[in-house]
Amino acid sequence: MFVTHSFQIPYEEELYAKLRTMQREAASVWNDIVCESSYFFIYGKWLSKTEVQSVRKQTYNLHSQTVQAIADKYEANQKTTRQLRKTGYIVNYKKLLRITNKLGVTCTSYTL
Repeated sequence: MFVTHSFQIPYEEELYAKLRTMQREAASVWNDIVCESSYFFIYGKWLSKTEVQSVRKQTYNLHSQTVQAIADKYEANQKTTRQLRKTGYIVNYKKLLRITNKLGVTCTSYTL
């Protein structure tokens, strides 16, 4: 059994605001990548990691390696989901989630 402790790191208010802005920007990158998964339902093909990264290049106020890491994480989740489905794992979708990005495009996906 692991014992964990959580504590608050005392940040300056200005630094905390910058971190929160970066966190929201990273979340918008993830949400936009998830919305692009509708490409599969239209064309029957998943976008590759390089295609996702090239579309996201220089579009966000984040370092390019951060955006690449988010795209890599999405691809890893995609591969894991494929492997689980091949082994017979059934995903139990519980609710519908609608995401609207900065451009006003609404994406519908399911959450667990």
